[in-house]
This record gives sequence, structure tokens and C-alpha cells, in this order.
Amino acid sequence: MKITFLGLSCFHIESATGHSILLDPYDDSQDYTLGVRFPTHLADGRPLGANLLLVSEPDADHAGVPRGLLEQAKATRPFEPVFPGLDLRGTLLYEWSGDACIGYHFTVDGYRCLHLSDMPHTLRAAQLQEIGTVDIVFMPAPKVPRDGIDPSVAKNLALLQPRYVVWAHHLAPPDLPETTDREEIVRYFQDYFALHAAGGKNYTGRDSFLALAYVWHNSLQAHACIGGEILQSPIVTLPTHTPKKLPLQSLLFRSMLGTPY
Repeated sequence: MKITFLGLSCFHIESATGHSILLDPYDDSQDYTLGVRFPTHLADGRPLGANLLLVSEPDADHAGVPRGLLEQAKATRPFEPVFPGLDLRGTLLYEWSGDACIGYHFTVDGYRCLHLSDMPHTLRAAQLQEIGTVDIVFMPAPKVPRDGIDPSVAKNLALLQPRYVVWAHHLAPPDLPETTDREEIVRYFQDYFALHAAGGKNYTGRDSFLALAYVWHNSLQAHACIGGEILQSPIVTLPTHTPKKLPLQSLLFRSMLGTPY
């Protein structure tokens, strides 16, 4: 299975057969921009396509609908086993503001995946029962300053016991600094949004969108606590799934397909 990070909570999942699922594409229109353009092509030059599109909530950073996705996807036929054992389900969650969202879970190439949208809360017993066993969790880090790994994040990982945590809901521009210092990261994103997002209707000054600076800093902290790989490419290919129990590995993309606006 190949995972490509497009920016924010958006990932392109490609199966071994070349079929694909797009998760939470963002609206990159001028009004709603967060300073990143949605890509039109994959890293290998193929036009970006998808057989399935999953959206967790009707907010602009999770619910853009790019044109031409189906036309650019690998063709399918009726009753063709495109995603064997997909078992697509959804669990009701709540994001930071309290708005409802869907945590969708599905299987590709034997990996059971869970996308947690913009959900910061500790999962409850009923939610955990609905979700079941998970191999990969796409996890948003907190939008407020934290020291070390956030308690709710740590608790959810302990409850879910995935093989991989893939950090989500951040931006990784080409000139993203190597620093782990919170104040330096905040200053970088203040300059970034002033340059690339000031034309949007939600930009009100240098304090705009700083939640994304904290998401990146908190992702770095959590990644350091868990251990794993910081990915310099926007693509990662996972090994063939086996039933063997493996220790948790953190995957943090510091590169994305989306480009500065």
C-alpha cells in the first residue's frame, strides 16, 4: 500500500492493484485558502485520480472536491473486487469546536486504517467497540501549545494499539525549517500565512491560522516520544501486511504534494 500526503488531513491511498482512495481533500479556493494549492498530479507525474472519495466533515480544510478524480483513476467494472475486504464504516466523533465529524475506517491490502479527522478527544468505549482493530491511524496533533505528547493522543494510541501512527492536519512547505523550537515554528508560519494566505477571507493578521503551527510542533514532539521515521518525501510504501504483532511506529511527513499558494 502506498500513502501520499497532500497536506492538512488529505492522503491518497493506492492499493497494490493501482486503485485509490482520496481522504479529506481541502478547498484551495482564494476565499478559504490556508496557503496551499491542491495538487493536480501525483509525485510520479500521473494525474491525481481516485476511485473513492471520503470526507469526514463539511469544513473547507476537509471537504474540497477536486474535479476529474474519477476520470484519472484506474478504471473499474461492475462487481470487480476493487478493494477486497474494504469493510468501510464510520464512527461519529467531535472535533475541536464540538462540530460532529466522521472517523472512517476501512481496509486496503490487509491494513485496517482509521482516519480521525480533526478529533482531539479521548475515544470512548462505544467508539472503540465500533472501530475495532486498527493497523494505521491518521492522527491529528493538538491545535494548542503542548509540552511532550498530548495525554489524549497518548491514551488513544494506547487504546487502539496500531502498527503505525501517521500524523495529520499539518502543512509541510518546501522551506519548512528543521527547528523543533515552538517560537521559531510560530514565527515561520506567521510569515508563511502572511505571504501565502493573506488574500483569504479568514486571514485577519499575523495571529491567523497559528493552530497549524502548534499542530506541527506537537506532531514533532509526539513523534520524538514514540520513535519512527520523519519522511522527507510525500510518499511512503508500506511492506506487505502480516498478522504479526509489531511495535508502534510513528510516520511524520515533512513534505507534501500541495504547493504554496
